[in-house]
Order: sequence, then structure tokens, then C-alpha cells
Amino acid sequence: VASNDETNPGATLAFTAPARYSPGGKPVLYVAVTNSRLGPYRDMVPAIAARSLEHGPRYLSIIEKSFTDSAKLDIEFHLRDYFLVHYVTGFATSDYVYFATVQKRSALRAHEEWGYVSRLARVCQSDPGFHTYTETSLECRSGNVHYSLLQDGTIVEAGDDLARAYRVPPRAKLFVGVFSAPVEHTINPASKSAICVFPLADIEARFAQNIRAC
Repeated sequence: VASNDETNPGATLAFTAPARYSPGGKPVLYVAVTNSRLGPYRDMVPAIAARSLEHGPRYLSIIEKSFTDSAKLDIEFHLRDYFLVHYVTGFATSDYVYFATVQKRSALRAHEEWGYVSRLARVCQSDPGFHTYTETSLECRSGNVHYSLLQDGTIVEAGDDLARAYRVPPRAKLFVGVFSAPVEHTINPASKSAICVFPLADIEARFAQNIRAC
């Protein structure tokens, strides 16, 4: 279910969120795991999965709606040892479940110098097969400094001051992220950091643009 890497306690992200496909719309456990590359059974643990919280024999098992539909997502087998996705935080809205990640900009080894990028991934709460999985990049920068490494994040509701500053309605949801600049093209954070705020409506509009572009 989780990572077996004792040297990286942040290799597993888990949170509960509603799922419209579960009995009565009850919450399920969403688990995202960075590949540890340790041991012969790690390929059996998916990168992202929705697991049942119903008591009984299916407890913590991956939710399956049919033989071909199961609530999980994995990284291509030939990329798993190199293209590591680091899961930072996750949250749910009324329609979607989100996972915030830090990952390489390119899955190609020849592009190692491209460094890392922070992304938001999402899947519809009504999707038991994760067919609606999509991603978009998060850009946090000030002048010529790119704070490309998300360290943590949360969802807040805009008070009057934030609502005026970002031209959103009061109590509109905002994603607030703490970002660090990288040391060269590595995932190691430098001493410079920044807080960036993204209205969730803007994030969802960008997802819509990405989907249309596909």
C-alpha cells in the first residue's frame, strides 16, 4: 500500500476524500507512492490508487468496478526506476481529487539538465477507472528566479483582502504553495523560497485548456 523506503518518510501521500462511485458516496483512501526501487514486489504497488475503507475482506484493497476498470494509475514500467514522481500534498474539491507533485520536466535521460517541475494532477470524483487523469504545471517565479520545487501546499478560502487582491469572490478557494528554487537542475532546494497563490478557478480553467489541446 505504502512505500518501503525508510530513508524517505515523504515517499507516501494518503488522504481521504469522497468518491461518487463508492456505496453511498462514502470516502475512500487515496494513496500516492513514490517508487522506492527497493525489493522485488514494488511493481505491485501503483503510483496512485483509491482504496476501500469498507470493513471486511476488501478493506484497503484497490477499488474495482469491473475486470478492466480499477481506481489506479501507474508509471510506464521502463520509466519507473528513473522517472520518480514525488507526491507532496493532496486535496479534494466538490468535483475533483488533486495530487501535487514534483517530477522531472522530461522522462528522457538526455534531458536531465531540464531539471524539475511542480505539477497538479487531478481525477474526477465520479471516475472509478482514473480515465480522467490529467496534469498541469505550476509556475512560481519572481523576476528571473524560478521557484520550481513545491515543498508544501494547502487550500484556503479567500478573505476580503485576498479576494480583492486576486479579483475573486469572497470565500473563493485558493491553492497556496510554498516553493523553493533548485540547486542547479537537481531536486535539492536552495536557500531561496517563495509563496505563490493560485485561484482554483484559474487552475481549473488551465486544466480545461489542456484537455482541449489534447
